[in-house]
Amino acid sequence: MRFLAIQYHKENHKKCTLTPLRNHPDVEIQVLRPGPSGYPPFWIEGGILLAVGAPPLDHSDRAILDADPGNRVVLIDGNWVKVPGILRALRARGPLVHRSLPEGIRTAYPRRSKMFVDPAGGLATVEAMAAAGAILGEPDPELLAGYTWREEFLRLNAHLFGPPAAVVE
Repeated sequence: MRFLAIQYHKENHKKCTLTPLRNHPDVEIQVLRPGPSGYPPFWIEGGILLAVGAPPLDHSDRAILDADPGNRVVLIDGNWVKVPGILRALRARGPLVHRSLPEGIRTAYPRRSKMFVDPAGGLATVEAMAAAGAILGEPDPELLAGYTWREEFLRLNAHLFGPPAAVVE
């Protein structure tokens, strides 16, 4: 499964959950920088855009990705305040279906914003990728390999990923 993360240009790379995925073959990270009049149009092929408030993603949405090899799961990586401006810049050459992750998926990322309130159900970008892959029938454990809170995320979301594998000694 292929992913496209559109990243806000001031994202802190030391804290960014995508940094370990920079060389992952199925993850493309594009940095979006605003110009003098806002964000320039940003063209993508099509696919599924994960967006808060959209209908929930389910396994049948896999057909959207299978319909065209250019289609991907698209995510916005940045603080919630910047998301509306980035979404206005998106232009799709093909169908771009908006979906949200179903309720009940919990983040393990420790948020500490003193300025903003995160929406309920907000996930770190790498968590959203992993959850989307599991829902669409193509879980990829490598997505979470470099994620500091990997074990906690898997524990909190065992309904998606199954119980943790027993360690054989």
